Amino acid sequence: MAWEKKHGDVTLFANDRKTKDTQPDWRGSIHIEGKDYEIALWNKTSKNGNTFISGRMGDEAKPPEAKGSFSNAPRPSPKPTSSIKDALDSDLPW
Repeated sequence: MAWEKKHGDVTLFANDRKTKDTQPDWRGSIHIEGKDYEIALWNKTSKNGNTFISGRMGDEAKPPEAKGSFSNAPRPSPKPTSSIKDALDSDLPW
C-alpha cells in the first residue's frame, strides 16, 4: 500500500544547493485540498539575536518531472485600485 498525502501534510528538505543568502535554507511542499504547494523557508536572526524561521508558500507545485520551479524573484505588486470604494468592493480571499 502506497503512502497517501493528507490535508495539511508538510515535507521539507534542507536546501543543499544554496549558493546565495537570498535562496531558501529549506524547501518543500504542503498538501492542501488535494493539491501540493511549494514552500521556501529561511533561517533568520532578529535584531535582538533571537532565531526564527521566515517562509513563503508559492503557487501550486509543478509535477515531479518539472521540479525546481520555485522562484526567489519578487512577485508583481497588485494593481492599485482607483478609490477606497473600489478597494472595499473587491473580492477578499477570506
